[in-house]
Amino acid sequence: MFKSISLERTVCLGSCPIYKVVLFADGTVFWEGEAFVHCLGNHEWMISTNSVESIQQLLDRFDFRSFTYEPVLWMEDLPSCMITVEYMDDEIIVLDHPYGITEVDKHITTFEKALEYLIGTAPYVRSENKRRS
Repeated sequence: MFKSISLERTVCLGSCPIYKVVLFADGTVFWEGEAFVHCLGNHEWMISTNSVESIQQLLDRFDFRSFTYEPVLWMEDLPSCMITVEYMDDEIIVLDHPYGITEVDKHITTFEKALEYLIGTAPYVRSENKRRS
């Protein structure tokens, strides 16, 4: 079982959302919106036990604990995402990758989107421009 999961979206040369969200095993979520997001600053909420269990199942299906990633290409203007999972046995695994360059990156991005959906970040990320469209 995980102890905590953090997901951090990094800067790009455009208006990419920049934020960090941390989920703890008890369902507590901490949000830190830095730029180009709907909710700037720090916020906190709770997710259900069922959502926490679904996130653990997502980690298991993705095989996060033994997943290895070697970036093929890194471009400075692309945003990246860093996911850090701390397990109950204190093992920490970090996955840092750019968006959608290879099929493996696309697979990781699909995992990230599912993780964010279960954590409930959409209302915090959504920018004013995206909400109007």
